[in-house]
Amino acid sequence: MGAVLAFVLGLLAYGAGVFMLLTGETEEWCAKGLASSDSHLQNMRTSLLPLENTCVFANGTTYAEIPAWLNPTVFACAAIALVCTAAAIRLERRA
Repeated sequence: MGAVLAFVLGLLAYGAGVFMLLTGETEEWCAKGLASSDSHLQNMRTSLLPLENTCVFANGTTYAEIPAWLNPTVFACAAIALVCTAAAIRLERRA
């Protein structure tokens, strides 16, 4: 049961991040960052695993749209689900 709960929580967190990634207004976020950094946009880093949507400016500053807590939460939930599943399989084989 713990594996299922961890998996569902991780899936919900990942889904929330993908929703932010798809519905976010990246151009506006980067424009806000551009206004405060006095530098031009050099690169956009976008990834689905780990979730990332980051503006990188020429002076080295970055502006991330995905919250910093999201990826560790997703990976921790996946690890917990894996450990719980492995423990359940091991206990079942012993019985």
